[in-house]
Parts: sequence; C-alpha cells; structure tokens
Amino acid sequence: MVSMLIGDSSDRGSRHPAPASAQLWSRIAEQEFRHKLHDTEKHLVALVEMHQDIAAHVSEDMHEAVRTATTGSELRQTVNAPFSAILSAALSDQRS
Repeated sequence: MVSMLIGDSSDRGSRHPAPASAQLWSRIAEQEFRHKLHDTEKHLVALVEMHQDIAAHVSEDMHEAVRTATTGSELRQTVNAPFSAILSAALSDQRS
C-alpha cells in the first residue's frame, strides 16, 4: 500500500515496491522482528526463573522427604525391638 503511494500506478514498476519503500518495509520488519525477539527473550528469562524456582522447591521437598523417611526408619527400628519383645511376652503369657 505504501508502494502505491510512492510509485506511479501507471508505471510498470509500480507492481514492485520502490527502493525507498522497500527500505522502509525492511526497517519496519526489522524493528518488528527485534521487538518480537526482545519479547521472546523476556518470556524465556521468565520461564527459566520459574523453572529454577520449581526446581528449588522440588529439591527442598525431596530433602524433606528423605529426612522424614530417615526419621521414620529410625523410629521404626527404635520401636520395633521393644514392640517385638512386648508382643513375644504377651503371646507367651496368652499361651500359658
């Protein structure tokens, strides 16, 4: 459309943009591309930051899960021996 305003419609070359128009469209396209590239870069940075936040939370959760499992295992071992002794004694008492 800009080429129509710049070029002569009766001219055969009017079907193709004039050099000034081509440069203008080239600059506009480059500016749009740079703008979209900048927006994409901002979105990628935000995505990386979200990924790092999620990874940090998962890591904390995994450490807590391991700590809980270790504590549970230690408690089970601590409780298991006396419980076995009490259960054995109770079964012996019942049999007698």
